[in-house]
Amino acid sequence: MIASIRRKWQGMERSPPGRRFQNKYEAAHRKGREISLVGRMIRFGLAIIAFALGVVFAFIPGPAFVFFALAGGLLATESRCVAKGLDWTELKLRAMFRWLKQYWKDLGLLGRIAVVTLIAVVAMAFFALMVWFYFLR
Repeated sequence: MIASIRRKWQGMERSPPGRRFQNKYEAAHRKGREISLVGRMIRFGLAIIAFALGVVFAFIPGPAFVFFALAGGLLATESRCVAKGLDWTELKLRAMFRWLKQYWKDLGLLGRIAVVTLIAVVAMAFFALMVWFYFLR
């Protein structure tokens, strides 16, 4: 089972960005590889369960992103629209991370210190506000 999951993941890694989920959808719907109605219902049910776990873990410490990604991947094998949406999102996130990486490099030492300090101050203010709402209200 783990070897099967590993092979599928490596297949996703080999696909070019912007086509990974669409390739997965097309592979799942190739002639002779169709999954039975029961199998599709099980896959959809697993996607709903993974999404629900992601929602729960979004509000408590836990790996919410992993469950959202799992739910999206399961749904992408059943819906061309979801597959295209996930491919588009992957391209946009990659572009955003490239921009952030370049912006971070261009900031210099003082700029990085300022950004980290600002994030720390905002986090402490948020924590203080949570404590105030929880204990003092």
